[in-house]
Amino acid sequence: MITGSKKTQRKSTTIQPRLWRRKKEQGGFVLVVMGLAAFALLGALGMAFDLGRIYIVKNETQNYCDAAALAAATKLDGTSGGITNAKSAATGMANYYNFDTATVSSPTVEFAKTSSGTWSATPGAPADYIYVRVKSSVSLPLYFVPVVMSTLNYSQTVNS
Repeated sequence: MITGSKKTQRKSTTIQPRLWRRKKEQGGFVLVVMGLAAFALLGALGMAFDLGRIYIVKNETQNYCDAAALAAATKLDGTSGGITNAKSAATGMANYYNFDTATVSSPTVEFAKTSSGTWSATPGAPADYIYVRVKSSVSLPLYFVPVVMSTLNYSQTVNS
């Protein structure tokens, strides 16, 4: 019985160093994989955050351009005073975007006789001008995507 216990003891001493050596060779692999996974997850989170902000700014500037074009179109009456009133109605609106923290600095208001016609910011004879186009361009600083690009310039155009 003593010899049998020595054999089992010998087997266990020869197996343990192999397992211990295998664990030493694999040490740190999980740390590397988890580090890469955490980096990828943070990158995906940053992209989702910035893309959400881009979508919100797009909708806010679209709403501003829609409202400005409709306000300007209601002021058109075929006179040069109507053109002036339309421009001031479009540019005088509350033009906030980015959760009301920034304003659309200089929207462009243009007029045309047809919806596909030539657009002019200062029409000569304003009698037949019945269409208004409002253009706005905003710059949005990004938080997590500057690795790829620094800022995003977004332009919006609405015809009414």
